[in-house]
Amino acid sequence: MFHLLVKYDGWAAARDSIPHDRVFEHTHAAIVEQFKPGDTLDIDRITSVPALFVSESKSKGNQEARAGYITNAKISTKNVNVEYGFYEGLPPIPNSTLEELSTDLDIDKWEFSRTHWAIKNVDLFRILLGTRAGALPSPRLFKLDHVGSRR
Repeated sequence: MFHLLVKYDGWAAARDSIPHDRVFEHTHAAIVEQFKPGDTLDIDRITSVPALFVSESKSKGNQEARAGYITNAKISTKNVNVEYGFYEGLPPIPNSTLEELSTDLDIDKWEFSRTHWAIKNVDLFRILLGTRAGALPSPRLFKLDHVGSRR
């Protein structure tokens, strides 16, 4: 599973918000019940799942995503305030790459143009790293053998 957080004007460095009425849009009801039982956010469960922070396609900001994690989420009157971090070792992923992987990631194409928070029942890293979309950059001065390779 992974959180899909999409926002029109991109994501601030460590905290931002999503309108309350758009939280868990495009999420199956059984998954919503796991993460928001009785209309209360289950912070332990929420913080146990990786996240993908996406700028909307056609937004004014960078049209790319960052893989990361949520550290806290609090419901306020109109918004849910989310605190998070990005995996600094993983490079940004262009929206065009995510759109190509949208079927594998269970993301409807038009989700890239709506601010919302969804939870997808997909292994984010298996898809990203399996397609090399979230691969770590290779060194340019020397060569590293593949991790786990045998000689």
